[in-house]
Amino acid sequence: MSLGASCVFLLAFVLLRSSSSAGSTECKSYDERSRSAGKSSPSGATLDRKVVCSNMELHQVPSPESFPNRTVSLDIKNNIIAHIEPGAFYGLFALKRLDLSKNLIGCLHVDVFKGLTNLVKL
Repeated sequence: MSLGASCVFLLAFVLLRSSSSAGSTECKSYDERSRSAGKSSPSGATLDRKVVCSNMELHQVPSPESFPNRTVSLDIKNNIIAHIEPGAFYGLFALKRLDLSKNLIGCLHVDVFKGLTNLVKL
């Protein structure tokens, strides 16, 4: 193989490897717009957050400690999660919306959603 072909092969390998792993280890977090019209949060207040962990080939739900305290929306769709441990979302007390669609989940233990008293959309 010539030097030029070796360089092209190496460059292609590095680019493919970095594009498949870049950003795939961390969920994305965004400010969540308040649904209460006309009310603004006081300066310094903790903002509600939307966290997106979709299309990351996750085998399990990330630890609740890895999410911001005010996570109100959590998107974990399009992964390869087959089992969710009881209490997997415990501590996400502000969570209102949870998307687990397009995973490999067969059944869920009753305690999976323990502590999610504000959950309105699953």
